[in-house]
Amino acid sequence: MFIVALLGALSMVLASYLSSKSAMSYGRDLRREVFTKVEGYSLSEFNKIGTSSLITRTTNDINQMQQVTMMSLRMMVRAPLMLIGGLIMALSKTGNYLKYFLFQHQF
Repeated sequence: MFIVALLGALSMVLASYLSSKSAMSYGRDLRREVFTKVEGYSLSEFNKIGTSSLITRTTNDINQMQQVTMMSLRMMVRAPLMLIGGLIMALSKTGNYLKYFLFQHQF
């Protein structure tokens, strides 16, 4: 049981590391694209949009996208592992009810 818990903890640390790394590279690429796009604006477009709005777009909005990406990737790794672990534990504790557990919604 301890080994399973240790493997689960290690996989969560690995998932957090990889999701953070992926989200950071996504944020970097997005910032590069936004900067390239803004660099091509004319002076009238700068005045129309506003400097403060452009700063917000390149910092806060991209950070929000980065956080969404990181949390989504973490959930995509964590949810299937929790499902598999939960099913294994439920079936190991209630082995006699396996048939009922698998076919409870079929009429």
